[in-house]
Amino acid sequence: MKKENLEEAQDTKLQNGVETYLNTAKDIGFKVVLKEPFISDENVEDFFFILFHYDYSILLCFDTFTWGDDGSWKNGPPPPTVNGGSFFYNWSPNNSSSRGKYTSSGQYVCERDYYTHVKLFNKNMKEIYPTKRIVLIEKKGNKNVHLVSRKQLEDFYEKNHKTSRLIWVGDHDCRQNLRYNIDNLIKNGNFLKHWVEVPFLWLIHHGDGVDSNNNDYKKVNEKRIKKLPIEIQKRITP
Repeated sequence: MKKENLEEAQDTKLQNGVETYLNTAKDIGFKVVLKEPFISDENVEDFFFILFHYDYSILLCFDTFTWGDDGSWKNGPPPPTVNGGSFFYNWSPNNSSSRGKYTSSGQYVCERDYYTHVKLFNKNMKEIYPTKRIVLIEKKGNKNVHLVSRKQLEDFYEKNHKTSRLIWVGDHDCRQNLRYNIDNLIKNGNFLKHWVEVPFLWLIHHGDGVDSNNNDYKKVNEKRIKKLPIEIQKRITP
């Protein structure tokens, strides 16, 4: 029933043919900005795609899977399918209390040296600083001295939350409900054209042979980002 509903809505399903998926993504507004071939374990050519939505600065990537022809297929192996992937973004919710209805993985932009506190931004997405907030922790000898207390920050947020915004740095699985998920984010918040923070990027295909247990994926990510158009690099690498 879900598959039928998604097809009727011209949305993506859990299993997608590559051509159909790309047509849907392009209809939403994505442009293919990188297409890399690689040889899979099936000893056939597969591809890694990166797409970009220039209006919303959404970075979408996925790899393909193609069955090898071992002679057991009556009419030959099926066409390539979307194997797995994600889309990444910076987004500011209109209402932080209902944010969880529209997001998937990610977190709010927050203080790195004082991790329990999110950062506040004005309507132009410029960070708002409370008193002495620029330097939250000062090194004195071997000790970290907190210049701003948790209570001070909480009081500041309470007074300013109606005139300020939070920024969510996140990602979604790109396979199912692509149109629906992006529409929900558009209706309930604002995408940032220039990211203020990079999400956990996974620009990796199943032929790379790397995993998240080491830092090899970061080197692969960096190489692929450098292959993107300069305008995109500037938008996603604050």
